[in-house]
Amino acid sequence: MRVSKRIKNLLLGIVMILCSILMITDPEDGYFIVILLLDITLLAAGFRQLIYYFTLARFMVGGIEVLYRAIIVIDLGLFVLFANDLPQTAAMLYLIGCNACRGGLYIFRSLDEKRIGAHTWKYDFCFGAAKIVMAGLCLFFIHSIQVLTVIYCIGLLHSAAGHIINAFRKTAIIYVDGSA
Repeated sequence: MRVSKRIKNLLLGIVMILCSILMITDPEDGYFIVILLLDITLLAAGFRQLIYYFTLARFMVGGIEVLYRAIIVIDLGLFVLFANDLPQTAAMLYLIGCNACRGGLYIFRSLDEKRIGAHTWKYDFCFGAAKIVMAGLCLFFIHSIQVLTVIYCIGLLHSAAGHIINAFRKTAIIYVDGSA
């Protein structure tokens, strides 16, 4: 991993920790910050996928799927932006879906890493299991604004820890010798 990527991960982790501390101090007003962060995240992810499509994915087989995903994510982000009073149930359903999908993907990746003998499979498995537990908590406390804010803050702290750990994790560098 390049030094700039490590610094970016470290700074992103610190900003996530500061945002979660800000939200957890006042859970009632933290709900609106959660909605704002969800909206910013959706729009940023959609525009990032759109840029990826126009720079590289349009030349790939199946690259049109990246464009479709970008349009859907941007549309969802604009919907959240213009829905003034988004009910907390919708925000909880979003958190349930994101945490469950991300947790499942991390667990499947960890099983694949274990199969090939990678050392990071335990970390990825624990990360995925924690995300699935958070999805279950969201489902159990679906009608509480305070719990929504606290669970989002816990997820934010968890993701921040992941970014900080990745910033300091040793990575292997693969060299390709072209002299053959």
